[in-house]
Amino acid sequence: MKTASISLCKVFFTVLFVLCGVAAAGAGDELKTAKPFEYSSATLEATEEWKSKGILYEDWAKGADLTVSLDQHMYKTALPLIKEYAAVNNLDIAVKEGTCGISSGLLSRKAIDIASLCCPIAEIDRLPGLTYHTVALEAIGIIVNEKNPIEDLTEQQVRELFSGKVPRWKDLATKDAVKLPDLPVRPVGRLHCKTRPGHWRMILDNEDLFGENLEEVGTIPDMARSVSAYAGAIGHLRTWNYHVYGDMWKVKILKVNGIYPEDKEALLAGKYPYYSSYNFATWEINGRKNPRAEAFVDFLMKNIGRIDSPFVVVSPDELRKAGWKFNGDELVSPPGEK
Repeated sequence: MKTASISLCKVFFTVLFVLCGVAAAGAGDELKTAKPFEYSSATLEATEEWKSKGILYEDWAKGADLTVSLDQHMYKTALPLIKEYAAVNNLDIAVKEGTCGISSGLLSRKAIDIASLCCPIAEIDRLPGLTYHTVALEAIGIIVNEKNPIEDLTEQQVRELFSGKVPRWKDLATKDAVKLPDLPVRPVGRLHCKTRPGHWRMILDNEDLFGENLEEVGTIPDMARSVSAYAGAIGHLRTWNYHVYGDMWKVKILKVNGIYPEDKEALLAGKYPYYSSYNFATWEINGRKNPRAEAFVDFLMKNIGRIDSPFVVVSPDELRKAGWKFNGDELVSPPGEK
């Protein structure tokens, strides 16, 4: 299928490049950080044939009333609510656990009703007919080995530690003259979704800005495991990941600018610097939306805040009341930003 500009084939290969780790632009900028969001009303171009075709379900989803792909974060967070919703509404909801890459692939093939992404939306995600709904916001914590006496860092110090500008912990100026170990700083990064805004890119914009001794890990447990294995390590985990793996692997979460990542009021006020949004995509095809999909996502947005678990997430209603900006249902900027 050919198009005048960007084809679905190109979209598919773009997604593959994301998964394979193409670095974001701006590598030469001095300790540059990414914006938390990059909203655009533009969509990728596709053929009229692709735009008008319906969902072609894969074998695992055939026969279900609703099909949902969940990234690994939302799978653990939202699954209890999904089961509740399915039972109350007598629906067979087929759920696939995966990653942002798996969700993107299913969307590009038009093989699913709803898909979740654990990061803010990028240009490569804006397929024709998709609407994004932000279901939650979650803080990302900076973690160190439990033996490290450091408790609080500034954003500048975080950048310097991950970039290699401060090579040894003893060289870092601390509050209250805390004596830090004479150990090399070993940054650990899980650099997923490299072309999407926000998330770990709010620490440093792209992988080229991290220190030469960066240890890059592929999984969340490996992040906690690597930081726990070396007294001079520093890494990053979302807050619920910290609760799941922090005690297991003996790491601790730090304050940044004097604020814990689990300080919900500070996060709502835009004072805590590292976070990521969770977004669900639904379709409009030939001018028609799937009412079951829309009702399902609306239920999640309204009920995500009542999850009884270690998952510390902020709901869309709380964000709106605190002055965060939305375009429709999609979160597009923090409070105070024009």
